[in-house]
Amino acid sequence: MLSLIIFIPLVAALGLLMVSRENVAAIKIVGVGAAGASFALSLWLLFSFDTANPDMQFVQMFHWVPALHINYLLGVDGISLWMVMLTAFLGLIAIMFSFTQKEGLRNFVALMLALE
Repeated sequence: MLSLIIFIPLVAALGLLMVSRENVAAIKIVGVGAAGASFALSLWLLFSFDTANPDMQFVQMFHWVPALHINYLLGVDGISLWMVMLTAFLGLIAIMFSFTQKEGLRNFVALMLALE
């Protein structure tokens, strides 16, 4: 789940680079769709989080380069859960309020999604 929260906006940001700068409707749809999906998944994390368990939850671990002991490890605890929520919420709000911008909308939305 955490990987989806990270990679959905990142893939959408890369996809936006293939959209024409003049296609404002597609930029808005992709931007709000990806940020909204990220926020919806983070809401699911919030409601599925077990507050009685102080350990890391929703842990995902993949052995990326086993020979060098390099792993891909994600997880949330009580504090980082709220940081995930804050990032997803503010990213969605920032993208929605940027629609009045006349120039550079595609680049702004793509960079906001990449940051998210």
